[in-house]
Amino acid sequence: MTEFDTYREMKNAGASPQEVWCAAERDGVSRIEAIRLLRAIFGFDLEQAKEVMVRADAAESLDEHQRRLAKSIDGASKGGRE
Repeated sequence: MTEFDTYREMKNAGASPQEVWCAAERDGVSRIEAIRLLRAIFGFDLEQAKEVMVRADAAESLDEHQRRLAKSIDGASKGGRE
């Protein structure tokens, strides 16, 4: 078996990218490795794989996640003053 066979079998059985992501997280796969496996198994580009990660973390979309992250960073750089 290769490193991603378990997850490839999940995909072949009809699992969604989010289901595969969550299984990899439960198995202790790092986020970087999980992104690599989504790209390898589903043929995703980096943005698509990151979108799965963000959606699995319950954010609306990668764009929404990045907007919220930028707002948090901006607020922190201002010392929490807004």
